[in-house]
Amino acid sequence: MNKVDKTTSNRPLRFANMVKRALSEIFLRGEVYHPSLQGNTVLVSDVRITPDLRNISVFILVNSFSKKNKEIADILNGLIWQIRPPLLRQVRFKYAPEIRFFADKGMREADYEDHMHALINKVASNGEPSSS
Repeated sequence: MNKVDKTTSNRPLRFANMVKRALSEIFLRGEVYHPSLQGNTVLVSDVRITPDLRNISVFILVNSFSKKNKEIADILNGLIWQIRPPLLRQVRFKYAPEIRFFADKGMREADYEDHMHALINKVASNGEPSSS
C-alpha cells in the first residue's frame, strides 16, 4: 500500500486556494460586520494551511496602508465566529480548522494598486483580461 507523503501532497495547496477564494467572496459580499471594516476593502493575499489541514494562516491587505492592516487583522481574529460558518459551508473540512489572520507585509503599496487595477479591468471586461 502506498501512502502519500503529506509534505509533498498538493492537498494543502488545493485547500488553500479554495479557502482564499471563499474568504474573498465572504469579504466581498459583506458577510462579516464590524464598524472598522466599513469603507475598507479586505484583500486576501495569501493563505497557508498545515499538511493536516487543521491550522490556516490568512494574510490580508487593507486598502489603506497605515497601521490598518494589523488593526484589521486583529479585528478579524476577534470575528472568527462570524467568518467560520460561511467558510465551512463553502469549503468542506473533516475537522473545523483554527483560523488566524495576519497583516501581509510582503506586498508594497504600488503592487497592491497594480493588483487592484488589474482586478478592476478584469471585472469591467466581464472576466476577460484587459488588453492594456
